[in-house]
Amino acid sequence: MFFSALWGLCITFEMPARQTLMVELVGKKDLVNAIALNSAMVNSTRVIGPAVGGILLAFFGAGWCFLLDALSYLAVLYALRKIRLPADHYAPKKVKADWKYTLEGFKYLRTNPIIGQAVTMLFIMGVGGWAYLSNYPPSP
Repeated sequence: MFFSALWGLCITFEMPARQTLMVELVGKKDLVNAIALNSAMVNSTRVIGPAVGGILLAFFGAGWCFLLDALSYLAVLYALRKIRLPADHYAPKKVKADWKYTLEGFKYLRTNPIIGQAVTMLFIMGVGGWAYLSNYPPSP
């Protein structure tokens, strides 16, 4: 449970950073298509990945599955290396990120109970639920 919660906390920082980068990679004009494509990719891999993994496990064994998984990270590293952002992305930006804005967000959630409940549910799932489901091995 501890590692699941830790993984969920890491995702709470990683996911917004990745989604912010998506805007800069594809631009605002193609953002809706990029989000749809990303969602389709993520959800299809949740279905296709275990099926392919099961077939590979049955025919080749666990060692080959781990090797193929490790090799798949080479493609990700290659893709990350090929990303080229506009020059203005690297320019220093003045961002006012202090506790005042965070507290304003919590005040807003308190005054809007429906949104507050939705964010609370997402927080609970993000900290423990999704991470627990994706990291806990299925029972035989």
